[in-house]
Amino acid sequence: MVKHDLRTFGFVIIGFALATWVFLIWFHHGFHLEKIGIGDLGQISSVVSINVLFWTLFIKYLWKLPIFRGWLIQVPDLSGEWNGEMKSNWRNEKGELTEPISATVVISQSLFHINVRVETKEMKSNSSAASLDIDSDRGYKNLWYSYRSTPRAEVRGRSQMHYGSVVLSISDDNSTLDGHYWTDRQTIGDMSLKRIVK
Repeated sequence: MVKHDLRTFGFVIIGFALATWVFLIWFHHGFHLEKIGIGDLGQISSVVSINVLFWTLFIKYLWKLPIFRGWLIQVPDLSGEWNGEMKSNWRNEKGELTEPISATVVISQSLFHINVRVETKEMKSNSSAASLDIDSDRGYKNLWYSYRSTPRAEVRGRSQMHYGSVVLSISDDNSTLDGHYWTDRQTIGDMSLKRIVK
């Protein structure tokens, strides 16, 4: 869970709405304040429309801008492509531990939603639920997600579709993710990723 500063958000939302209303009145009357009348309350519908559009864009895209970082937005921007490897305790038919597997991960993110898609040479997985667990006071910043893994047809004889969960620690500069995963096949493993495309 991320601790959003709801008080600051409230002030920003109200402030932006008032600023929009003042701008629209100025746009229609200029500096002729004597022309302002009860009819200017009709601008409220325009104010609402502009604010809905702005906050829709903000939640989808604008929250990532550096100007909002820290004082308004505490959510790290993890969107982009990541490369790394997965090490599992899974053993093959001979009882040998499998070699680490290279993985490509694509993270899609808005302010309130995050999706994680993983692809290796043998499987694809997509998160069914994901969340950020961030507490700067306690010194941790994690990405948690659950997923369903769908192996490619040619390996399903030894690797069935399965479900799992992952917890990844986010580095201070948001450039690496390290952690572990576990599955309903009673396997566990480590996962290490580095961002290559933002």
